[in-house]
Amino acid sequence: MKYEHAVQYNAYVQNDINGMERASDIGNRESSFKFEKPLKKFVTVLCILLAAEFIWLFIVSPCMPLTAVNVHGIDTISRPLVLNAAGLTPRSSYMSVNESHIEKMLQSMPQVERAAVSKRFPDTLNITLFPRKPLALTFAQVNGRTLPALLDEHGVVFQLGMAAGDIPAGLPLISGLFKEDIKPGDTAGPEYAGFFSSLRELNSAPEGLLNSVSEIYVNRSTYNTFDIIIYPVYNETKIRMSALNEDKLRYMFLLLDVFAEKNINVEEIDFRTGTASYKIRGQNGRSVYTQTYAYTNMPAVAANEGNVYER
Repeated sequence: MKYEHAVQYNAYVQNDINGMERASDIGNRESSFKFEKPLKKFVTVLCILLAAEFIWLFIVSPCMPLTAVNVHGIDTISRPLVLNAAGLTPRSSYMSVNESHIEKMLQSMPQVERAAVSKRFPDTLNITLFPRKPLALTFAQVNGRTLPALLDEHGVVFQLGMAAGDIPAGLPLISGLFKEDIKPGDTAGPEYAGFFSSLRELNSAPEGLLNSVSEIYVNRSTYNTFDIIIYPVYNETKIRMSALNEDKLRYMFLLLDVFAEKNINVEEIDFRTGTASYKIRGQNGRSVYTQTYAYTNMPAVAANEGNVYER
């Protein structure tokens, strides 16, 4: 009998334990449910916000008008002029602008040699202009007026009609390039590419040979060929050459020194061939043609060994 009561008591105890465990499980589930519900709401709201941010940042914002257009490089060109040349409008956006197209548009401006355009996501455009550098000065006819014009190393006219105080000092004067009216952006032509290349090399020569040149006249022929007449600064002698050349130009100036030491009044030196021919101013306006030695005898001129002679 006692055994039966013990078994029943243990069964009651076990049922109580099981009931307590079930109650504990139900409580835990209810507590977990109460925690998970706000967490799911938070995650849902966060996902919505992130999706909205993504849509705004990567879809909406790039299609909206640019908020910043930064222009650098050439102070003499106004910002409105740059924006107009680039084809930008108040509605231009990050997505609508094309960097390479804008660069080509800007490089069509006479003052601009090169343009660099870059976009910065999501609403910024950077424009950097690289100006043309003056290599030479010329005078051109524009509507019946003679105006100064600046040429760059490619023979492009990029500035026209400056005041005397705005003309850079030390530029060689080039004449004879243009026979008709010109405007900014005009070029001397492809046949003068070698001429401007040589002029650039002479301009960078350390001794400053071009400082001794007053004017360089381009004497054009009818078949797109030309020769050059150089007028020195401190001498009235004309120097004819087929092309600009640093060594030959040095030779010519040495030859002028020799003529000056020998009191030979030379009107013109012609060095279009390998031999330098010169013309002496004669009496009563008559000229006497003479000839000196070949260009390879330049050391003899420097030593003044008396190789200048009349023929």
